Amino acid sequence: MRGDSCEDTGSAMSLEVHRFLSRLNTPLYAIIDTARDRRTFSVLDELDSPYEILYPQRLAFDMDGRGPHLIWMPAVSPSLEQLIKAGWGNSWGIYFASPSDFATVRRHLRMLLFVKLYDGRQGLFRFYDPRVLRDYLPTCNEKELDQFFGPVTTIYLESENDRELLCLSVEKSTDKGEEPYPGRLLRYRLNLF
Repeated sequence: MRGDSCEDTGSAMSLEVHRFLSRLNTPLYAIIDTARDRRTFSVLDELDSPYEILYPQRLAFDMDGRGPHLIWMPAVSPSLEQLIKAGWGNSWGIYFASPSDFATVRRHLRMLLFVKLYDGRQGLFRFYDPRVLRDYLPTCNEKELDQFFGPVTTIYLESENDRELLCLSVEKSTDKGEEPYPGRLLRYRLNLF
């Protein structure tokens, strides 16, 4: 009986996430990490939305296609509901809004994949993991936030307890006649249950 209750709660939460995201006016994207869970490949195969791996071709080949995949998510598509239902609470990835086209968004996100480590070596930055992003963004200064968000207006991800939708954006200047300045991180939580 307890399993049914947990499944019902998960279904109710994913339904609320879908309701919220499907009402957005700005185009929606998702990044899903296929290295996180084998089930992600079958979910990607069933989607009717275009997607591409973010890794450069050589790394994608070396990783056997596992890694972060950028997906364009039309609000009226069943793909959004499928993805949320299968992955919510499993740290499969993040959702975000951007008025930019797929190629522009992909180009920007690929610039975020690699970081220089303290010893000078290059490492992969798993910003598309909600557990990483929740901890990373609050540590950023205004310039870093501006660079990270780029064409992205808002990021949507599961909270620490999966019972909230965490919405992250950057506050920009709104005074007319002023140059826009890098903003501060805004965080909103939407209770799902």
